[in-house]
Amino acid sequence: MADEDLLHEVVQKLDAIMRLTAYGIAQRIEADGGKQQHKIEALAASGLPNALIADLLGTTSDTVRSALGKAKKRRKRDPSGTPQ
Repeated sequence: MADEDLLHEVVQKLDAIMRLTAYGIAQRIEADGGKQQHKIEALAASGLPNALIADLLGTTSDTVRSALGKAKKRRKRDPSGTPQ
């Protein structure tokens, strides 16, 4: 049982580190004048799931999914991928 407890503790700490890192990314983008769209794209590019991105930004998973869909369409039109 001790191994399971240790594993659970490690997973919790890794989750906390991931959330703090993602929060720092979002704060940095905001400080640079970035919009929510930019934050969503950056966090998604780092591999975070939509639900976690939504939780970190205080929005819904549908909003995140919609923003990523718009970004995908924009990249098809403008391959440079620069958010607008």
